Amino acid sequence: MQKSLDKLQKELVIYCPLCNGDYHPKDLKTVESTQGAALMHSQCPKCRGSILSLLYHDFLGVTLVGLATDLDFNDVLRFKNATRVTEDDILETYQLLN
Repeated sequence: MQKSLDKLQKELVIYCPLCNGDYHPKDLKTVESTQGAALMHSQCPKCRGSILSLLYHDFLGVTLVGLATDLDFNDVLRFKNATRVTEDDILETYQLLN
């Protein structure tokens, strides 16, 4: 996967889904990487929108799936390691608000 990431960061141009601006993926930051996949964070230099992307390698080649987010890279790292929100947590919050 590291070879694919290195090649991607040198050759590909990314288009921002928020403003259609283009930028090079050299600023992609790796959140987590495994043998066949990587979770990456990028920020458009034009509109400053953030994209959380899943890159994975399968029989078709390298696939990139992106999600627009308001999280910066440090937020992603913090939430990645946070404890899960349970149904009880949600019900407790609901009861506190009502």
